[in-house]
Amino acid sequence: MWRINAEQVYTGRVPVGAIASQSPAAGDRVPAHTTITVTVEPYSVVVPNLIGKTVEQAKRELEPTYLGFDCKSMAASAAASLERGPTIQGTPAGWIVTWQSPEAGTRVGAPGTVTVKVGVRAP
Repeated sequence: MWRINAEQVYTGRVPVGAIASQSPAAGDRVPAHTTITVTVEPYSVVVPNLIGKTVEQAKRELEPTYLGFDCKSMAASAAASLERGPTIQGTPAGWIVTWQSPEAGTRVGAPGTVTVKVGVRAP
């Protein structure tokens, strides 16, 4: 009789739900009641590049990834200097993404959230 401890880790080496590694290794002899730890590949997606896109474009790009969109802040001076237009989550429509976290190309668990900061209005 053994105990199994399963951990989810993004490796990118095996399909979702598959075991990426185990300890002790397959074939090792271990005493009864040993805990066997397996690393399982969870569902994950690659974060797209949102830099330079309008808020509307960024939200549309995230829809099929199961990642949410969170606009944390914008430069107060830029916000004060521009005329407020229609908003999406309090962000003026047409503003562009100038920063994002996690970075583009990062593999993350989904569902999840991408946090962005926006800057000047797109032309």
